[in-house]
Amino acid sequence: LLDQYEQRYELTTEALNLFLGGFSFCASPRSKLGCGEQADDLFQRVSQKFNEHSYLHMVRVWAWQQENLDNSECADRADYFLQIMHQSSSDQSLIAQAQDWVLEAYSKAGGCSQQAKNIFSQRILISSVPVPIEDYTNIILSFAKDDAHEGSLDMAIHYLNDMTQQFLDGKLTSDPEHIAYNSVIAACARHNQPQVAEKILWIMEKEVRPHTTTLHPDVFTYNAVLHGYTKNNYRVDSHVCSRVEGILQYMEENYVQQPLIQPDSYSYNSLIRACVLSGKMDSGESMTDILDRMEAMMVANGRRVSNKNFNVVLNAYAKSARVEASLDLLDRMKMSPSVEPDIITYTTVIECISRCDDEHNSADLALQLLREVQNLHKISGYKWLMPNTRTFTMTILALARSNKPDKTKIARGLLDELIEIYGATGDPSLKPSEYTYNYVIQCAGNSLDDKITAFRIAALTYQEMRNSAHVNVDSFTYAFWLKACNLLLPPTDLYKKFVKLSFTQCRKEGMVTQEVLQRIKSGHLDQEELSDLLRLEPKETKLATVEDLRPGWSRNVRRR
Repeated sequence: LLDQYEQRYELTTEALNLFLGGFSFCASPRSKLGCGEQADDLFQRVSQKFNEHSYLHMVRVWAWQQENLDNSECADRADYFLQIMHQSSSDQSLIAQAQDWVLEAYSKAGGCSQQAKNIFSQRILISSVPVPIEDYTNIILSFAKDDAHEGSLDMAIHYLNDMTQQFLDGKLTSDPEHIAYNSVIAACARHNQPQVAEKILWIMEKEVRPHTTTLHPDVFTYNAVLHGYTKNNYRVDSHVCSRVEGILQYMEENYVQQPLIQPDSYSYNSLIRACVLSGKMDSGESMTDILDRMEAMMVANGRRVSNKNFNVVLNAYAKSARVEASLDLLDRMKMSPSVEPDIITYTTVIECISRCDDEHNSADLALQLLREVQNLHKISGYKWLMPNTRTFTMTILALARSNKPDKTKIARGLLDELIEIYGATGDPSLKPSEYTYNYVIQCAGNSLDDKITAFRIAALTYQEMRNSAHVNVDSFTYAFWLKACNLLLPPTDLYKKFVKLSFTQCRKEGMVTQEVLQRIKSGHLDQEELSDLLRLEPKETKLATVEDLRPGWSRNVRRR
């Protein structure tokens, strides 16, 4: 239309403003229309016809084209035309409107809090036009999102407190916006200040909300505070655990009157995580109580119960080898009408079993659970019940740490089964790993069965690793293999040949660890042979550590 109009008529200021208004109306961050560029083309060609309304349109088109967390190119262009308005217009209401738009643009751009502060400082000087609540929101957002400049969080809190006080004093007629509080709470969580985040939450909840009709904290507000307390790099102790419990309890007690704060799976997961990290999960009853509360809350309100929370508890049990507790929780999930165990559940319980001694018949339990979940997957066809590499690997580890007869044959059979399934499906989740092979060798090294058979299996597995295109021999492989040689072979020349060759390969590949060194020292080599292999004086071999060896021999060690 602009092209057609200019072909027929002279472009007047009134017509110009109609077209600029059209461009500004259509401008948006996701628009591919290039409205800002089209408006700029008019400015370059007919700037002499621009008036204060024209510049207001230019501010708007560029401000509305600013994308969230993008560079400030559009906001800067909007600010450029705002500065022209300051020089060419005396209409304070137009300037105030332009400032509002530029401030919003800077609140979207990343790292532009100082530019936003300058605009806001100018805006509050225009006393004839009340500062809208959106301007407070935007200046708060600009600082809350700015992690690049020191002191930004303090400034965000300052402006939030100022807005809150002005509202409570009746100086602001509109309700404060939810996003202003949420953005500062989230920023506090990022900056490891959850206590400040909680303080803001209670100001929002107990001081401001009762005086508003539109400000309603929701579950995301509360979860942001919970996240701040339980994030990875924040120290969680019993005090923090109590704070998290208190917040969740408030949500449980008040969600009927405030449906938006009904706890969700993440809320309960935060308390579970706090209990685990603070060491307050020693009582199995307390963890069960949290899960009971979560399940009752979800079911009562027709919401899906996530088994993720159950798996988090199981993972904590696994790390502390609490076999009975993990088995009880698995049985509870099986009996529940609202949550079902998945392959993560079964694998985690098997891992827990693999960490304990054999008094629990660990190998039989692990094998039983593996076959159980295999059968469930076969019957249901559900992908989330399909055993994966870790499931097989943890079962093999349970065998390695047990006294079960024929455990080495069973472990190797599981590896062969996994290799066959992976070969048939090509599924990456079924690809045998170094751990899978290593635990078979470890199983052989711990074997109380026929030593010849156990050694053959260890040797076969070791050679397969060396020749494989899918797995690599690592320092654990050498440590387990040398242990198997020490325990399964008599001190013959054949034994010495195997051990010397293996350690030489280990040196060459830079895989010598303290464990590998200990295996070679505790074997059947004499002092002269050890001296030659370690390249140390004979008298130095007995007390030698890996630090006494050549540094290059350990260059590729994978640190735990």
